[in-house]
Amino acid sequence: SIAALYASQGLYSKSLSMNEKVLQISIEILGEKHPETLSSLNNLGVSYMNSSRYSDAALLLEKGLRMNEEILGAKHPNTLGYLSSLVVRYSDMGLYADAEQMAKKELRLKREVLGEKHPGTLWALDNLAFLYFAQGNFSNAEPLYKKNLRLFQEVLGATHPNTLYSLKNLAEFYQSQ
Repeated sequence: SIAALYASQGLYSKSLSMNEKVLQISIEILGEKHPETLSSLNNLGVSYMNSSRYSDAALLLEKGLRMNEEILGAKHPNTLGYLSSLVVRYSDMGLYADAEQMAKKELRLKREVLGEKHPGTLWALDNLAFLYFAQGNFSNAEPLYKKNLRLFQEVLGATHPNTLYSLKNLAEFYQSQ
């Protein structure tokens, strides 16, 4: 989308303005409960985060999660995407306990829906490891980082960008010790 293009270029105010317009039009044409409108709600929440409007972002993403769970179900890919967004947003805001709770839920649901070795599940595992690390809970973070790296290597190979990112995260963990 054009809004995503603006965001990728660091033009967050333009991205925010575009996402606000898209959400407004989606509500008018499709209705508040349409899946595309819910997706637009998530995009606007991310735009709020990019624009440092953290509390606005959290409120919007929480609303979107509730609506997705109600309309599409807890295990729908869009709902899982909202969970993932909230984990990152809460973490960005320093709300680690809330982020951890969401990350555990996200990981549990992605394991059920996608399987243990799906890249989406592995990213959820990485998010939880990071949250433990950020809270100083190193004894819980280290085994998750190790498992994540092992699974990425097994599933995607040693030279895949996701595997290398996982290796970087484990290296940064060790470096911080």
